[in-house]
Amino acid sequence: MANSENTVAVQDAKNALEEVLAELLEVRWGPPSTNNLGWDPDLVLTVKQAGKKYTLLVLVKSSGTPGAIAEFAGKAKAWGNRLPGYPVLVAPFISSRGRGLCKEMGLGFVDLSGNAFLRFNGILIERWGKESIAKEKRIQKHLFSTKATWVIRRLLSEPERAWKFEELSAEAAVSIGQAYKVVNKLVSEGYLEKERGSIKLLKPGELLDAWAEIYRFDRQDISGYYCPLKDQDKIFGSLKSMDDYALTLGAAASLLAPFVRSTDVYVYVKKDMDKLINALNLKPVEFGGNVYLVKPTDKAVFSDIQKINELLIVSNIQLYLDLYNYPMRGREQAEHLREQLLGV
Repeated sequence: MANSENTVAVQDAKNALEEVLAELLEVRWGPPSTNNLGWDPDLVLTVKQAGKKYTLLVLVKSSGTPGAIAEFAGKAKAWGNRLPGYPVLVAPFISSRGRGLCKEMGLGFVDLSGNAFLRFNGILIERWGKESIAKEKRIQKHLFSTKATWVIRRLLSEPERAWKFEELSAEAAVSIGQAYKVVNKLVSEGYLEKERGSIKLLKPGELLDAWAEIYRFDRQDISGYYCPLKDQDKIFGSLKSMDDYALTLGAAASLLAPFVRSTDVYVYVKKDMDKLINALNLKPVEFGGNVYLVKPTDKAVFSDIQKINELLIVSNIQLYLDLYNYPMRGREQAEHLREQLLGV
């Protein structure tokens, strides 16, 4: 087999392809071409429909990450006119991000989870199962674990910067080993590139998109209060003398990139919540509050705090994440913030 490092058996790949193709097409397997480059397909098959024959060139891989797909695209290009046909990748699992890359690069794929995308000579086969959505969520959860996001946060804070491992580790407050694991995962997902000892983001906007999709502001400990200072500016005035908080959601957006009007004030509290409660004369309420105090699940929400008009505000990245899946037009405000200030 040309691709000898694979752990995916060729027979498994054949079975997966035949399951996808058998109902629609006549399938005939041929021997793979061989040369000394080690770049040839692992499998070659001819499919026939309406009297026309088409050749599929199949590479079997143990990984279907975006990084592996990009590598496959390079090999398919190298085949060129020497091996005419439609290139197809077979792997254990292809994510929706990988599926998008295949479409973009003119590649087909079939994975062992039952997903497929094949488009050649007017034929289109596309499958995506519910089990795959659950599996993808598990992958994303691992990619955006708490300490991993400390690294991602640093990368997104300076998206054009070329980082050294030691710099990234120190500024993200993680061990070099942890930084190395996160970087390798981001490289495999096609978000980062490593070159000459440095690390640089390839697609910061797509990385932020992926993080925002799974991030939920309301998974934190949020308590509602009634403040007799009903006017937002008066609440802001009382906060100016304090230093243990950070504004987020609509209150923060109104100071940075106003778009949607909001009367509620959401405040991350770092340590002494009682101090802030007393300063604003807050009374706990179950409904109808106008000030909400948030105990963050991750201390990194206080990274890159900004000071605007003597008020402390979360970073633009944190504010975008908080807003993105928040109801009451949070998505609109998030996109306006991104357009005005994020640049990714």
